[in-house]
Amino acid sequence: MDMSLGFRISGRIGKPVAEVFD
Repeated sequence: MDMSLGFRISGRIGKPVAEVFD
């Protein structure tokens, strides 16, 4: 998945979603 997308969702949920996508 795109890192940008992860960071975007992470901002909404407030969790390190980017790490999950990584």
